[in-house]
Amino acid sequence: MRPRLLEMTNFLAFSEARVDLSALHGLVLLSGEHRGSDMAADSNGAGKSALIDALCWALYGKMARPKHRAEDVVRRAAGADTMVRLVFEDAHGRLVEIRRRRKHRKFKDGLHLEIDGADARGTLAADTQQRIDKLVGIDHDTFVGSVLYTQHPLRGRFAELGDDQKKELLESILGVEVLSRARELTKKELRAREAELVRVDARCRALAEQVTWLERQRDEHAARAAAWASEHAARLGAADARRRALLAEIHAHAAREPGLGATAEPKLAEESREARRVLEEAERGARETEGAFERRLSRVRSEESAAAALLRHLREDSARFEVLGDVCPICTQPIAPAARSDHLASIEEQLAEQASRVLAARQRVAVITGERQRAQDEAARVRARLEARARELCEQAEAARLVRAEHAAWLREREALRTREAEACAQREALGAEQNTHEALAEQAAHECQDKAAERDDAELDRGRIASERERLAFWDEGFGPRGLKSYLFDTVLPILNARARFHGELLTGGALLVQFSTVTEKDGDLEDRFSIQITHRSGVDSYALLSGGERQRVNLIINLALQDLVASRAARPLPFAIYDEAFEGLDRTGVEAAVQVLAEAARSKDLVLVVTHQDALRDLFAHELRVVCERGGSFVETVS
Repeated sequence: MRPRLLEMTNFLAFSEARVDLSALHGLVLLSGEHRGSDMAADSNGAGKSALIDALCWALYGKMARPKHRAEDVVRRAAGADTMVRLVFEDAHGRLVEIRRRRKHRKFKDGLHLEIDGADARGTLAADTQQRIDKLVGIDHDTFVGSVLYTQHPLRGRFAELGDDQKKELLESILGVEVLSRARELTKKELRAREAELVRVDARCRALAEQVTWLERQRDEHAARAAAWASEHAARLGAADARRRALLAEIHAHAAREPGLGATAEPKLAEESREARRVLEEAERGARETEGAFERRLSRVRSEESAAAALLRHLREDSARFEVLGDVCPICTQPIAPAARSDHLASIEEQLAEQASRVLAARQRVAVITGERQRAQDEAARVRARLEARARELCEQAEAARLVRAEHAAWLREREALRTREAEACAQREALGAEQNTHEALAEQAAHECQDKAAERDDAELDRGRIASERERLAFWDEGFGPRGLKSYLFDTVLPILNARARFHGELLTGGALLVQFSTVTEKDGDLEDRFSIQITHRSGVDSYALLSGGERQRVNLIINLALQDLVASRAARPLPFAIYDEAFEGLDRTGVEAAVQVLAEAARSKDLVLVVTHQDALRDLFAHELRVVCERGGSFVETVS
């Protein structure tokens, strides 16, 4: 990558600036000047570093100087429309144009990329930036570390830093601070995995206990379900047996149904009522006949009594007449014998007549009494027959009633049996409909146990995965640590770093000072990991603190240049230009002479070398000069031949 053209609009101190780098080769002085100001004798603040920042910002969207905000690139006086345009030639000879804008009122915060005039932007700005990084061949940190040589605040006194600071700075230079960040992230992840492993272990134990408990619950419910099923089967069998017994009893009971027809009892009752009626009529007729006989007997007896009374009277008259003499006691007249005989004959006739009448009456009484007796006997026979019939009918009616009652009882018993059979059926159906709750609980416990077992297995897998991740993270924690990749990288780069330190030591001190880097230090006879710098002086001085000020300055410069060469050596595609930003300030005359050799070496290996210096002794080395001029609050660039 070789810069050809740099244009700036409202970037830092530049309102409008255009730098044509295509015609510049070799060593080019980058100077500064304040015009029309009391600061004319001082070039600081003119905008030299801003020019370097513009080149870096165009490529990466970040300035060379660290810790700045994105808005800091916008020229304060303008407040908007910041744009930097950079044209460079890539490794394949193609012209690449980058236009990067910030707070631009038309293009916003835009990034444009063209290759040989064709739009080469990606879908997103990040995609475009990746393409630019690939075209340049190095990232921002490597660019700053390998192209820009400067008296870094820390690099300038590297030998005075502590071991941790040296390692931190070397990690930053090598770009392996990512390993430290990776280790921090790894440690964070490792702690998270260890905490997670503790949680998962606890969860696995809890799940194992839950699975054991659920298995016990499942087995208990299964046993209860089996016992319930056995008991339920027995109850169903008993219910079926009861129902079969009831059906058999109903069948047997149906065979014992009384055979009386439905009309037998009413007919017998009617006949019984008819018999009682006939009996009552017969008794009534007998009573009437008896009354008639009584009346006839009464009349006949009355006649007999009258005839008997008359017969007694006549007998009394006959007796009195017998005892009478020949004189009538009434009239005192003598009674003639003929009259007396006639009178006695009349009395005898009357007596015979009355006696005949009494006898006839008695005979009639006997006849009537006989008829009466016969009527009574017949009435008794009829009564007896009717009573017997009535009793028979009553007995038949009673028997029919008893049969009917027995039938009613049979019906009631049949209904009771049917009710019991219906109840047995209902009980059987209820038993059949009963659910084995233990079975459902056992199934639920089995499912829960299965789910918990699966959850436990998943947790075990998680534990295994987390344990594996923990082991992997522990491995990388060690790998990202001082004894891992860093140590390996340090050991790998030490030959390069020491070779460049010897090279620059030869250039800057003529071999009087030897700077050597080491990652192992001997202490009390033992070797321990410790980054250190060993300094050897021709005079025998081997301590940085015992060197003179100028010698310490040259040691710092050797270390700084070696470190920057190390960064450049690690670039996938080394850039054919370099920028020395006040890298040689503070050197004495001997140091300046050594700096001339450094720049001459840089000019031989680079196509373009920009140098920012205040050393007047170095000005004669430059065939070209770029002057950044600050005038009336704004900066621009002049090319001085």
